[in-house]
Amino acid sequence: MNATEAAGGGQRSRVPVLLLAVVGTLLLMFFAFRVNWFGATLDDAELVVALRTQDSAQAVQHGTEQLVSRFARRDAAALRGDFAEALGALKQHPQWEVRRAAAWAMGHDPSGRNRSALQDMLRDEDRGVRINAAVALANYNDAAGLSELRDALVPFAVSAPVAGKFSTRAKVQEAVSLGRDLGSVTTADGSAPVRVAMNGWVQRMHQADGATVAAGAVLAEIAPDAPTLLNVLLALQLVGTRAEVALIDALRETSPAGKQPEVAAQTERTLEALRRR
Repeated sequence: MNATEAAGGGQRSRVPVLLLAVVGTLLLMFFAFRVNWFGATLDDAELVVALRTQDSAQAVQHGTEQLVSRFARRDAAALRGDFAEALGALKQHPQWEVRRAAAWAMGHDPSGRNRSALQDMLRDEDRGVRINAAVALANYNDAAGLSELRDALVPFAVSAPVAGKFSTRAKVQEAVSLGRDLGSVTTADGSAPVRVAMNGWVQRMHQADGATVAAGAVLAEIAPDAPTLLNVLLALQLVGTRAEVALIDALRETSPAGKQPEVAAQTERTLEALRRR
């Protein structure tokens, strides 16, 4: 074999290898996309795997979305309780995003198999988990989360994670989203972000930009956003009492989201239901 033939043979042998590498990469991209795309349909085995995933919040949330869809279309396996154990175990998942999604999904099960898990989740450290659990329980006319539903109507405090100098550009009436940095607190060791735990509106700033704050000091109050109010108002329509009338009635004046047409309409429906009790 001469040198030309050897070089040509080596080049030909590399082409299939490169092709396999490209195809493999494309397949990996496809499967990653499929797992992270909440619209991809999961079969029974895939759904169980998704719900039991510990290292990917997106995968588990995909599973809970699929389960909610199954409940809505009266899927036999979902109604039979094939996924109830895996769903209930998510109350102890280390990621709050997953626990929020799990509580929401539990409330869509017509059988209410995970009501005890939802009652446990009323004591979760995360505000969003507690609210979702309270709303879910209300679907079964269970008022165990009534105090959480009341709290969800009013602004929540954002506190300083450490002592130091507070820096912020946030303004009253500004919309803020989950996970957004409201600002930061600077210390001699660095800077600690001040993050918002729920979507909402800045109702009040307690500390000005540049203020020196103590650890735990209230920096701002965040009023709930429209989707949160709608879900809570629907839940209160089912399990609320006349004691919540004044609190709900005040939403039109105290909450920017309360003035939105859809929220205002649900406010009236909830008030009408409570006043009849």
